[in-house]
Amino acid sequence: SRDDIAMITKGKGDELIWLIRGPANEANAEISPDGRWLAYMSDESGQNEIYVRPFPNVDENRWQFSNRGGSQPLWSHDGRELFYIEPGAPDSLVTVIVEPADDELLVNGRSRIMNWPYVGSFNRSYDVSSDGQRFLAVKPLDAEDEQAKIVVVQNWFEELKRLVPTE
Repeated sequence: SRDDIAMITKGKGDELIWLIRGPANEANAEISPDGRWLAYMSDESGQNEIYVRPFPNVDENRWQFSNRGGSQPLWSHDGRELFYIEPGAPDSLVTVIVEPADDELLVNGRSRIMNWPYVGSFNRSYDVSSDGQRFLAVKPLDAEDEQAKIVVVQNWFEELKRLVPTE
């Protein structure tokens, strides 16, 4: 099956508006913080790459931002950087410095930030702090580590009161 990108406008019923449709798979759409740009992943070149288009008028232009493969695009909170995962041995976290100029988005540099040994998936599996200096990601367990556990605490407030009485 093919993946395409659509939007639904909140408060306007359930009308689906297709933004990007075609023979390629497009996914992981991310709108820039200022609402002017749409970053996404597409395999139109034969491998997954990161592209950016104006938003919501996506047919006005298109730029390829990755040049050696890419997935999971993410805008910085100020919209001046676009991060993505570049495949390799090992994978890398890459940043592209961007500068909006009228109806264009100029690339002012691309650099590899770090090796990316973290758990990935088809959908974005990381986030960036508001200052753009820290990333939150899921680290895989080492073979020697215990099996992963999830602890669920029901009635959390009551348990907290029991363990830490206020009187």
